Amino acid sequence: MSCYKLSLNDELVSVDFGEIVASVRKIKEGYTEHIDNMFRASDYLVSPLNTPSRFIQGEYFLTQAQEQVKKSVLSGVDSAFLGAYFHITGKPGTGKTLLLYDIAKTLSKNGKTVIIHCGKLSPGQYKIRSEIDNLNIVSASELRNEDFSLADYTYILVDESHRIYTEQFDAICDSVYKNDQICIFSSDPEQVLSTSETRNDIVSKIEALNLDGRFTLSEKIRTNRELHSFILCMKDLNHRPRVPMDYSSVDINYANTTQEAQFLLAYYRSKGYKFINYTKSNYEPSPYSAYSEDYDTHHVIGQEFDKVVMLLDSSFYYDEEGKLQGIPHPNPNYLYPNLFYQGVTRVREQLALIVVNAPELFEKITSIVAPVEG
Repeated sequence: MSCYKLSLNDELVSVDFGEIVASVRKIKEGYTEHIDNMFRASDYLVSPLNTPSRFIQGEYFLTQAQEQVKKSVLSGVDSAFLGAYFHITGKPGTGKTLLLYDIAKTLSKNGKTVIIHCGKLSPGQYKIRSEIDNLNIVSASELRNEDFSLADYTYILVDESHRIYTEQFDAICDSVYKNDQICIFSSDPEQVLSTSETRNDIVSKIEALNLDGRFTLSEKIRTNRELHSFILCMKDLNHRPRVPMDYSSVDINYANTTQEAQFLLAYYRSKGYKFINYTKSNYEPSPYSAYSEDYDTHHVIGQEFDKVVMLLDSSFYYDEEGKLQGIPHPNPNYLYPNLFYQGVTRVREQLALIVVNAPELFEKITSIVAPVEG
């Protein structure tokens, strides 16, 4: 077996296998910190929506899984005859949005490309569409505008496609059929925020198409292992991590009153945390209307943040099976647990929760980080 190392002159030079073994042993002997503590997603992962300049300049890389999907999609696009559909699925943190935007940037070099964002556009998206030629980004709501035409584009990419309305989905498919376009859907069927999204079941409609390719991203790359485990445990108290977790990246606070919660929010904001509140209702105030947010759950779709703080109160509870549930939202179309999951999965490094006047809920959540022995 031939072994090589990189010299000080950035040249590969041949070395003896024994030298490699000795070097590994030396590293092992001097390494005292857990490797997960050295992992910082923000050091090498790029969010097109939050760090658009780095995305535009290409200051990022794709994982091996993302590269393979990209290669397969582009190969399928090259060989596609007339209209074609592709579908990329994956849970939060698997890199769907970065992959879709990277594919769009590549396709824009060959023809006019549009990304349909199923949410409210962020400043980062406006920046991307203004600086990359042949690449437009629009909100799904713009499909009904008379001055916007899907027929103008060769490539149509739909991010968070599980959120679009049935009439929007039909309009996209109708355009692909009439204009021989390429359409790439990206979705996560578990990330629905409302009863209407569940009822529309757009993912099933996508899967019913004559797809030229379907791909799944399964590897978590945005959140660290500790946060990923904690979020799963919050969804279901019966979930148990495969290895011990210290959850040092998670703060759980208790506030007796709204005023105390406001003080805690101010503290965490001063530490660089982004406060994600629950989307409010146009019908009547919610318990969370008293709090001024940095973002609401509908404004963070596709985004990610190093530090996130969220609130929970008696709107949430655990059922007899240990599953996190919620009371009806003032807007009957919204689902509190789904809104919480949308917000909490935006975090990359540090999470803070503030439980407001809900002692039983606080006890259940703290049992995750300090499990009862035996």
